[in-house]
Amino acid sequence: MRLLTADEKKLTRRVYNLAGLSPRTDDMAILIARRIPGFVCSYKPDYRQMLMNGWPKSVTEGSNKDWGWSFQQSLPQFVDKVLAGMRAETKRPS
Repeated sequence: MRLLTADEKKLTRRVYNLAGLSPRTDDMAILIARRIPGFVCSYKPDYRQMLMNGWPKSVTEGSNKDWGWSFQQSLPQFVDKVLAGMRAETKRPS
């Protein structure tokens, strides 16, 4: 809603990439393992990781600078929300 009511003169573009969390895989795995006993994660970074590492900050910082948007969840809150959604999906009848 802030974007809809933002001062148009402050907007530097018409399209925004809303940056949120950029967690590392091992950080996610640790948090999930604390919540799901026996959880094991193995991974191998591929070319997409290099793309993300090179992503210019200017692409993601405009929304905060232009109209005050920021992601409001911590990584543990995010993991809890995702796991709750997954649990709800697995309990739904097919």
